[in-house]
Amino acid sequence: MSLTLLQSSLTALLIDGNAHSAKLITALIRQSGIGSVMVAANAQDGLQLLRLGSPDVVVCDWRSDASSHQDILCCIRDRNAPHNPRVPVVIMSSEPELRHVLRARDLGATEFVAKPVSQQAMHRALKSALERPRPFIDEKSFFGPDRRRKKQPTPQERRERQKGDLAT
Repeated sequence: MSLTLLQSSLTALLIDGNAHSAKLITALIRQSGIGSVMVAANAQDGLQLLRLGSPDVVVCDWRSDASSHQDILCCIRDRNAPHNPRVPVVIMSSEPELRHVLRARDLGATEFVAKPVSQQAMHRALKSALERPRPFIDEKSFFGPDRRRKKQPTPQERRERQKGDLAT
């Protein structure tokens, strides 16, 4: 399968606490065509680089046992933060169970990739996040990319319930 490379002028921020993994993932990101990769070993350093470096995309390792890795999504999606809270975020995890995918999505992840990550999977996630972004939702209860991927009409019973809610 031939991959269309991304723009080399793009910059990625990789947040991964494992130096060996970070080196491999950096190579995958660069093979996708992204010219510059900043690497942070933890969430705190990642947020500092996010503020200073203005990356085009963030790639973050996600471990269910590390709250800081989950908290980083909340910090990235903070409307009042001094960085771009709409930056696309690709989450990588060696625990791709549905509950982890849904949690990442509900916290504002743009894409989710299972580890070990193949070149094609990383490229597909980066390309989707950067070239085909989903609409961004800015509501009181949620700030992030639209969680719905499919364009489906609202079911009739839900429309009727919503009309009834408005009438009262």
